[in-house]
Amino acid sequence: DCVALTTMPPSLSAALSPEQVNALLPLQVNDSQDVAYLEEFIHPTLLPMLHDLAAELERNGTVIATSATAHPSVQPNIHFGGPDKLSLAQSDFNPIRWLAQRLVRGKLAGTDTSEYEHKLDKIAAQRREQRLQAEKTTQQEQQNTALAAAQLQSEQEYQADMQTNTAIRQMQHLREAALTSIENTRAERATKLMSHSLALSESLTALRNKCTTLIDSHDFQTALARDTRPASDSPSAPIPPATAVAEALNALEDSIQFEVAHWLCSNSVASY
Repeated sequence: DCVALTTMPPSLSAALSPEQVNALLPLQVNDSQDVAYLEEFIHPTLLPMLHDLAAELERNGTVIATSATAHPSVQPNIHFGGPDKLSLAQSDFNPIRWLAQRLVRGKLAGTDTSEYEHKLDKIAAQRREQRLQAEKTTQQEQQNTALAAAQLQSEQEYQADMQTNTAIRQMQHLREAALTSIENTRAERATKLMSHSLALSESLTALRNKCTTLIDSHDFQTALARDTRPASDSPSAPIPPATAVAEALNALEDSIQFEVAHWLCSNSVASY
């Protein structure tokens, strides 16, 4: 659409109505990134240069179009060239070189801006504003996404720290409970040992008293008198054997052994 306008002379561009000019403008409603890039960066510079190139071709007497190649929006009775015009192949004018030089030099000083160029600049400004707004929106979304990710990571780290601290506290409680149980067991064992030691000491004292009582209760004097030769006997009389004392000692030994055996049975490990 835009190429047809750029190949028209300025007189034709001025003769077109605003509706026809809008019809020849580049597409304004297109979400394609390529079209948006062209309308923002390329069209404002290239299309006016093509328009000037068409005018320059006409001034050089070169046939550039006919009514058959004109844009459909152009009236059929408007055409370019004539029988006295030269074709592009017959002319010495190089449009590619001319366009390249104009693109390098830029817009000529003192040249008025046409309505078409104003339209292109307006479209470029709209595209630029849309691009900046889209970039701003994208940047804001990225920032929001990064912030949400950071918050999520922070929350996860906080939860992990809380779980770790809870596990540590539980381990400490278990350790303290185990230490307390060990200390209580040791205390109970110590108390039992002291109680057993005291009972054993009292039992030994009782055994000693029993043995002492048995020894004191035996009448060794009577047994000794029975085994002693009477004074009325002659010195040559034989000495009777000490059978009574031996019997008394044997009886005392049996009694003591019985008490010791009874004490051992009563205070052995099996008795507990």
